[in-house]
Amino acid sequence: MARKKVNKLIEDNTNYILEYWNAIQNKEIIVCKKIYKLYERLAHESQNEIRGRWIFDVKKASYAIRFIEKFMYCGKGKFSRKQMKLMLFQKAFISTIFGFVDKDTGFRRYKDVLLVMSRKNGKTGLSAAISQLLLTEEYGGEIYCGANTASQASLLFNDVMTSIRLCDSFSSNGKKRKTDYIFYPTQSTIKYVSGETSNLDGLVI
Repeated sequence: MARKKVNKLIEDNTNYILEYWNAIQNKEIIVCKKIYKLYERLAHESQNEIRGRWIFDVKKASYAIRFIEKFMYCGKGKFSRKQMKLMLFQKAFISTIFGFVDKDTGFRRYKDVLLVMSRKNGKTGLSAAISQLLLTEEYGGEIYCGANTASQASLLFNDVMTSIRLCDSFSSNGKKRKTDYIFYPTQSTIKYVSGETSNLDGLVI
C-alpha cells in the first residue's frame, strides 16, 4: 500500500551521502573529526563495491527518504502536524542505513546504528520516522521503543502514533491496541518498553 504510493513519486536518485561529504569538504558544514572520517569513508564506499559483497543502492536509499517525507508527520513544535522535511545530514544518515546492502540478497549492511545528537535537535522525530518506515519493511516485524523509564520510552512511541493518526494511509490500515500498534498490511507492531521492572511483563531493557 504505502510502498506503491511512494514508488509512484518522482524518483530522486541523488547520492545524499556524497552531497553531505562535498558540503563538509567545502566547509559549508562543520563537523567533528570522527564525522569527517566517517563520511569520507562512506562517500568512497557509496561509489565503489565493498569487498566484493556490499554495494550502495541509491534507489533503496531514495525510497526510504521519499517514504518518510510522504508519510511522516511532525508530532510537536512549530512544525507540528506538518509533513516531515528532512535536512541534508538526516538524508545522509538515512541513506547510510538503508542504501548499503548485500548485492545478492538485498539485506542491509548496517543493523546496529548509533545516533548521537544534542538536545532539541530532532532525535525523537528522526527515530520516529525510521520506526514508521520499518513497520512496512517486513512481514511480522517487531519494533520496540526503549528507555530507562516508561515516560521516556513513550515519547518516541507517541510521536509515531501522532504521525499515524495524521496519515490516512496508516490510520486506515492499522489499529492502536492496548499496548501496541499493529500495521495490517505487514502485521508488524510497535510498542514501548522500559527498564522499570515493578509492573512489566516480558521484555525489559
